[in-house]
Amino acid sequence: MADTCSDLASAIKRLEVAINKQNQCCEENKKEINKLKDRIAKLEKGGSIELGKDGKVDLTSITQRIARLESYCTSLEDVFSKLKITFKEVFESLDFVTSLVTGIFKQ
Repeated sequence: MADTCSDLASAIKRLEVAINKQNQCCEENKKEINKLKDRIAKLEKGGSIELGKDGKVDLTSITQRIARLESYCTSLEDVFSKLKITFKEVFESLDFVTSLVTGIFKQ
């Protein structure tokens, strides 16, 4: 029983560390999300695709907008991957604590 209590205390400490890390990452992610919102606003302000002097679609304008969209998507993927990692740590710690508590009550 003493080993189980020691394991539980250790697991709770790991859970606390994971939650604190997740909270810190949430603040960082809020900043990143705000940056992404600003980038979306800039993309939306980009207006319509400009026509060249010859009346045809300006391929440079299209290429620039595609590059901005690709950059935005990459930033979004980075934010989501950070969220995934921090939540994974919290859930793994919670699962471990739950299994220990369940084991205590089964004894």
